[in-house]
Amino acid sequence: MRGAGGRDISNSIIEGILTKDPTDLAEYSEKRIEAVTSAAVSHTGRMLDEIIGKGFDLAEDRTVFMGGGSILLKEYIEKTGKAKKPIFIDDVHANAKGYRLLYDMQKSHHNKQLHGA
Repeated sequence: MRGAGGRDISNSIIEGILTKDPTDLAEYSEKRIEAVTSAAVSHTGRMLDEIIGKGFDLAEDRTVFMGGGSILLKEYIEKTGKAKKPIFIDDVHANAKGYRLLYDMQKSHHNKQLHGA
């Protein structure tokens, strides 16, 4: 993300603003805070519209959001009203744990096929 003057705004600044860390908020101008939150609102809306465009019914179905990005955008996801029944998994390692579980299951299945079990 670029701030005023075309300079990049670092991920740590964005995270500090989106998590409303009092120390971080005290360091930045209202203009920078507004730029980051406005970008978060726009990004969240586009992201949810894309999911809806793929055929998912966020208005009727439970939608699970997990990982660090969902934690940062939780407030904005809820404010859009597009995901009517959101579930948030606050574990920042949830995606990695899920992929590890999937890998272990596939490996076990593959080993059973090789060894005839």
